[in-house]
Amino acid sequence: MIVLRQIAKLSLFLLFTILVIPIQVIIKAICPTHKYVVERFWHKNALRICGISVQSDGLVEHGKVVFLSNHISYLDIAVLGSVIDACFVSKKEVKNWPLFGILARLQDTVFIDRARTRGAIEKSRKNLQTVLNDGHRLIVFPEGTNSIGNTVLPFKRALLSDLSAPSYKAQPVSIKVLSVDGVAPETIDDFEVFGWGDIDFMPHFWRLLGYRTINVRVQILESFDISDDLLTFDDIQRAENVIRQSLDLDTKTQQNISDALVAQQDRATVS
Repeated sequence: MIVLRQIAKLSLFLLFTILVIPIQVIIKAICPTHKYVVERFWHKNALRICGISVQSDGLVEHGKVVFLSNHISYLDIAVLGSVIDACFVSKKEVKNWPLFGILARLQDTVFIDRARTRGAIEKSRKNLQTVLNDGHRLIVFPEGTNSIGNTVLPFKRALLSDLSAPSYKAQPVSIKVLSVDGVAPETIDDFEVFGWGDIDFMPHFWRLLGYRTINVRVQILESFDISDDLLTFDDIQRAENVIRQSLDLDTKTQQNISDALVAQQDRATVS
């Protein structure tokens, strides 16, 4: 029964995506200001096909905004893309993923190198600065990697701190898995459904299609002005704190962070 569900979902997902891609190419070429209409249409319906429902709370800020969100999966892009019109920042490896890489490029994703070398960081900062200079809305995952889902890793500042963002606002966003097949996730294995850690994409996506329903909550939190037109250390810390509070993570204990990091190291792939 599960295999039949997986086959049906995958077939419908591939057919739908193949039909949408040329439409998106045409819209982007002749009417780029409306490209988000097609993107949001794909995100919403792709999630629906996969059995993922999104509950969105809060109001999305208009105008020039940097959205800062916690990160628990490659699926976060579709989840946030179904409620927010903006460019995404993603690791460069996604560019080569089957089908998802094509979609990411069509959606003007900013690909960054997660290596900690000075050259990689400076190149990524330059790419982000270009997007901000052009006035685009941007969704960033400052943790730098996806986390288990029951904690938030410390936000990294090196990539974002002191980027010029004139007339921009910052808006924190939190993502939380509420239930999987009607049951609230509690253990590390439960949270595996959303694909945290360094996973093999295709085996995990296939496994994901076997679930009947996955319910996710997105909280659009209160926006604030960016300090002196620069995205500062304090701005990033403020967003992290607000996101933690929205997820009922009031205290950033070292044990929670250590558990998350150890779990990620122990689960290099999802079988």
